[in-house]
Amino acid sequence: MKQILVILIVVNLLIGCTASRYNIAENHLEQGRHQSALREYLKILHEDKRQHGGFTDAEAMLGVASTYFAMKQYGKTQSMCKRILKIDANNGGALFYAGGSLEAKGKLKWAVKFYNRHKFLPDSDPYKRFMKARLEFLMQEEIAKSMKAAIRRERTVRPDDVPQNTIAVLYFLNQDADPDWQALSKGLAEMMITDFAQAKQLNVVERLKLQKLIDEMNMDQSGLADPNTVPRFGKLLKARILINGGYTIPSGADLMLTANIGDITQSRTFEALRFSGRLENIFRMEKDLVLSVLDQLGIQLSYEERNRIMQIPTENIQAFKAYCFGLEQMDRGNYTLAGDYFNQSLKLDPKFSPANEKLQLVEAMGVLASNRPIAASIRKHKARRGSARGSGQLGVLFRPSPENRLSRISSNLDMGYLPGNNSREDAAELGEDLLERRPLLPPPDPPRTTQQ
Repeated sequence: MKQILVILIVVNLLIGCTASRYNIAENHLEQGRHQSALREYLKILHEDKRQHGGFTDAEAMLGVASTYFAMKQYGKTQSMCKRILKIDANNGGALFYAGGSLEAKGKLKWAVKFYNRHKFLPDSDPYKRFMKARLEFLMQEEIAKSMKAAIRRERTVRPDDVPQNTIAVLYFLNQDADPDWQALSKGLAEMMITDFAQAKQLNVVERLKLQKLIDEMNMDQSGLADPNTVPRFGKLLKARILINGGYTIPSGADLMLTANIGDITQSRTFEALRFSGRLENIFRMEKDLVLSVLDQLGIQLSYEERNRIMQIPTENIQAFKAYCFGLEQMDRGNYTLAGDYFNQSLKLDPKFSPANEKLQLVEAMGVLASNRPIAASIRKHKARRGSARGSGQLGVLFRPSPENRLSRISSNLDMGYLPGNNSREDAAELGEDLLERRPLLPPPDPPRTTQQ
């Protein structure tokens, strides 16, 4: 019994000692003392290899990777991420830093592949939302670039060249000009786009494309009321069918909703749609509008498609209103204010899942956009989830310089050569140089299940 007690005491002391060394390294990293952080992490790895004959401590290895990343030594970051991913193919931190290093080196195609692995991570993984946030930034940049190109090529596009099964929803106009309900136009468009996307026969233009096009044209939403502008949007967005309209809230309690369906080839005509009712019934009116449009387009829905369209994410009009304001601020890049609105929406309806998804995204986007160290954000996330140590910590995120953006996409990946756990290198040698870099084959396809 005494021997067991002694063993437990020794084990607890060792665990406490290791945890203390992690904290020392993390504190150095948060304070920007990169060399000191690197030394502490390498000490842990040296002890790890002495005990196990190789590097097995994924947290310490991730600490090394994040430190090299903060030091902008992207080749070494990639090498360490490669080693981690050999142990754990779905290590969120290693996937994030591998993508970040490739992005910083202008290899956007491969960076996106790594960020897209967020789909295989559990929601409890603190890196998942940062991977999604990087994808969101890259997507915004790519769409803005494509909209600029579309404007340049506008004269070469004929309406008949646009695919027949494409549809775009323009922002509905606030015809009361009441600023208190102005953001409703974006919320309505987002709801309708989500519902139209359930019909497999349609290709639906995402709202972000419309927003970026409006930004590129330096136009406010009132320009969408110009009958000469609407067909132009169809050509630029490559959408054959356009849905636009307006709404009024005459008494603050009632809603009148009108919608028009247009074919940019003018080969078909459609009836205008009008709905009215209590404001709190806006969600059901929107469903009726979507189903009426699909009926006029002659699209037959399956039972499953119709059932998905009829799902109502919230019936709390104030929660939806706060969500709409959050979308508006998100489009403007005001991520902190957008987060406040999404948070307010969730307080009004904790089950409003789109608000929760957007809140997680804008919180991560705000950290990335500010170029702040995000270790504190990771710890906060873990505290909310009540998760234990083991996922590693993050260092300082970067803001890619303009020359590293989507204009330079590479089809090749060089993650650097790394030996296995039987390598004779010790931690000190690892710290000096992560060995010679050799071209490797692309990583394997993501696993089909969570089993590795």
